[in-house]
Amino acid sequence: MECEEGQERVRYRGSLYLPDSDELQLQIIQAQCDAVLTGHPGRAKTFDFPNWDYYWKEMRRDFDRYV
Repeated sequence: MECEEGQERVRYRGSLYLPDSDELQLQIIQAQCDAVLTGHPGRAKTFDFPNWDYYWKEMRRDFDRYV
């Protein structure tokens, strides 16, 4: 099942689907890219970490633009 709904949340392929919210999406990108403990593992791996928990339209493009 690609999408599932429950408890006022929508999941897409198991990841929490985020609505179009530039501020929220930027906060997630910044938390992943700027975390001192993770360092910067490169564009592909940076994208993979939050991809496990979140999904939004044009997610990869947004990560590429930030990095």
